[in-house]
Amino acid sequence: VLHEAYHGFWEAPHVLFGLLAVLALKRSQKAGAWFAAGALLMASAMFKPQGLIHFVGPLGVFLAVQWWRGARAPFAFWLAGLVAVGRRLGASWGSDMG
Repeated sequence: VLHEAYHGFWEAPHVLFGLLAVLALKRSQKAGAWFAAGALLMASAMFKPQGLIHFVGPLGVFLAVQWWRGARAPFAFWLAGLVAVGRRLGASWGSDMG
């Protein structure tokens, strides 16, 4: 059992969700895989906010360049996965505070 003051407590789920996103994309490049990657990366960011900077940000820049070059589907489905998890968790946190 880890004490709650242990600073590395959130590292394991943060990295795990990042690696699961990589695994989802390694197995398939279809729309569902990009959606899953977006959802898993947002879950990573929910465990540790640095996930937005370390995982979501660089992939977002890469996919934005791909969007600009004409590959629109990966960015759209990745963004949909991010938004789906972000809205769901944000709504549940908002209901707990009220």
